[in-house]
Amino acid sequence: MSIKVGDRVPDGTLTEFIETESAGCSLGPNAFQVADLTRGKTIALFALPGAFTPTCSAKHLPGYVEQADALKAKGVDEIWCVSVNDAFVMGAWGREQKTAGKVRMLADGSALWTQALGLELDLVAGDERATAEQLRQTLKSGIAGIGEIISDIRGYIHALESAEPAESPELGRDLGHIARQLVPPGIDVILNITAPALNELTPRAATDLLFIAREAVSNAVRHGTPTKIAIDLRQTSGEIALTVQDNGAGYDQFNARSGLGTITMRSRAERLGAQLTSLSLPGMGTTVRVAVPLAES
Repeated sequence: MSIKVGDRVPDGTLTEFIETESAGCSLGPNAFQVADLTRGKTIALFALPGAFTPTCSAKHLPGYVEQADALKAKGVDEIWCVSVNDAFVMGAWGREQKTAGKVRMLADGSALWTQALGLELDLVAGDERATAEQLRQTLKSGIAGIGEIISDIRGYIHALESAEPAESPELGRDLGHIARQLVPPGIDVILNITAPALNELTPRAATDLLFIAREAVSNAVRHGTPTKIAIDLRQTSGEIALTVQDNGAGYDQFNARSGLGTITMRSRAERLGAQLTSLSLPGMGTTVRVAVPLAES
């Protein structure tokens, strides 16, 4: 039976990854008794299905981190996040979400305390055959997704290590093709190409610029949900500059991790001796600019 209002919270063992050694706590996973941790305290406790799950990472846990001071101002001594994961995973999730000093990340690795609360959910017991088929489909989909990721990684590596392309792409034509290929209906595209020195680019430089444009547009469409994307290619004093700008959701670039696409864009820019800059703010879209220096005539 699930715990209800007025019931006493059962005792149990939870583990927490301790980042800094102190009296009574060693570095790494430490086990604590719930009765000891709660004695004489007011605890705000919430439980989540799993660490690093998309919705929990984007919505649930950040909300408690953001409101931690407000909760404590109302008399809450500690805020706990409990999940059926091990302490190492919970510790890593806490570091990513910057929970230190705000939310304690407690692991119920064996799910024994969750069961004592009556909050476990057995998805297999209801219909074993249907659930087994669902699991097979989920596994099949996951394997296919991993295969696509591996294929993408191999493509990135091959593109970075391949020799000079035999022919230079036609940027004026191919940038338009990228927009038509990647941008779905409903998103306006502004394409501006005013670069008289395009013929001065080597095949490698033109190919790398095209790749950077493709990756920037793809990121804008997949992550930014914009209504407008602008692609601008022009020659300025001593350089050719490519700018991809969107009016989408943007992101906190100082706290976001760089994905494989961003890393590869920077690698291509470095190979060209170019300067790549990315500017983004939550709610204000993203701008990616790469400036390729032109050889002196």
